[in-house]
Amino acid sequence: MTTLDTALDELYGVAPDDFILVRSRLERDLKAAGDADGAATVKRRRRPHLAAWACNQLARQDADGVAELFEVTAQVAAAQQAALEGGSADDLREATRERQEVLDALDASLPGLIK
Repeated sequence: MTTLDTALDELYGVAPDDFILVRSRLERDLKAAGDADGAATVKRRRRPHLAAWACNQLARQDADGVAELFEVTAQVAAAQQAALEGGSADDLREATRERQEVLDALDASLPGLIK
């Protein structure tokens, strides 16, 4: 039996070209299961833009990498604030370099997402 949560998880896991077809099937499945509200919710969902879809896939496949990106980005923000207050520009350069390394690692996994 398809539940709304599993339906939405499946829907946002498919390639953009398959979104409409899968959305229609999931809507039918939810209706058949007696979940008219869930079916209506699925029907209202729109295909995400490619950039949003790619970010979603990246977060699904490498949640730790995305969490690390948020962490190093916060470090860059702190280093920027410190530099503005007279702190070391070297700390800002180092934090920026670390963030770029994380971005490069995440970027390397994108070709496998977009076929």
